[in-house]
Amino acid sequence: MKKIIYSLITALLLVGTYQEVSAQADKQQEVSVRADKNVPTEKTRRFLVRYVNSMDTTSSFETKANLLRGIEMVAKASKSDWISQYHASFFNAILSTEKKDTAEANKMLNKAEEYIKTANSIQANESEIVLLRAMINGMRIGVNPSLGATLGQDVMKGYAEAKN
Repeated sequence: MKKIIYSLITALLLVGTYQEVSAQADKQQEVSVRADKNVPTEKTRRFLVRYVNSMDTTSSFETKANLLRGIEMVAKASKSDWISQYHASFFNAILSTEKKDTAEANKMLNKAEEYIKTANSIQANESEIVLLRAMINGMRIGVNPSLGATLGQDVMKGYAEAKN
């Protein structure tokens, strides 16, 4: 049941994120005179779209881990681009659900938290960032249910805040 829920969340976020990246790319092409440093460059956008599409079509964890390393390289190369940081966070969080070892899952969730903090420092209060932060906390509860008492309120607050 947990995997089905995570799969549905992943699919919904992936579609929304892909549309967000595509919409921002279209917007960037329309207004090419303006150099907005908070959106990905065309080259970065192409890499992200390629990695996201590949991640969506593979089932092998090893292949997904390699794609994640590529996404992280893009995020490290474009520190002022919140979308790259968001994707690095998102896929770390998603792949953490495939880890059987809770220590490894927590390690990936910690990386996801670092990337989402960077994204939030670039683009504060973006609904996708707020939602992903809540999702990461929800995944932490999935790894360690005893955290539900302390993180549960934050998760629900994040979901409500992202809707507004």
